[in-house]
Amino acid sequence: MNDEIRIVEAEVKSIREVTKPETGVKYRIVYLLIGDSEKAESFITFLHDEEINEGDIKQFEITTDAKGPKITAISELNEDMKAIVKGNQKEIKTVGNKKAELYIQLNGKTYVTQTGLLNEATKKGLKSIITELIEFKDKEIAVVKSTITMKDNSVFTGYGDATKENTNSMMVKALLRLAETRATNRALRLATNIGVTSIEELEN
Repeated sequence: MNDEIRIVEAEVKSIREVTKPETGVKYRIVYLLIGDSEKAESFITFLHDEEINEGDIKQFEITTDAKGPKITAISELNEDMKAIVKGNQKEIKTVGNKKAELYIQLNGKTYVTQTGLLNEATKKGLKSIITELIEFKDKEIAVVKSTITMKDNSVFTGYGDATKENTNSMMVKALLRLAETRATNRALRLATNIGVTSIEELEN
């Protein structure tokens, strides 16, 4: 059986500590709420150096081999993705293959993630990302310019804006950060020739 790898955005439902009596080896069984399932799926993890707590919303890389599924890597989601996973747990699905970190499905539509864009850009020779504040007025509108330079010295530019009207309620206090994310995503999409809208660019 070849190892199967999938990457999911999920919430930690519960954690159970287990000790094998014959060996004394300790491990954890982590239950994750994944996609549109109301039932938590369980995975074994040996990542004792990475803290996982109940209620955490993160990105999990899950490897399934002959011994079963186990969590092999964990990374933090940005606040936009956390809001989407928390608020639309029954509607969000990740693509079940190695490209899952690049694309995500929400309400039947496909979007690209910033993590995926950065990975793709790195593969294609990302050299630098420079962001510039264009406008930040009364903390009600933020506009940012992002410039991507590749190792072949090609340059790609994107602009991102964030206002109270095009941002969900959980992100209104982070308009500047969201505008920067959106600008960078647009520049990254140009650099990687990906025409799919990023999840962070969605209004609300």
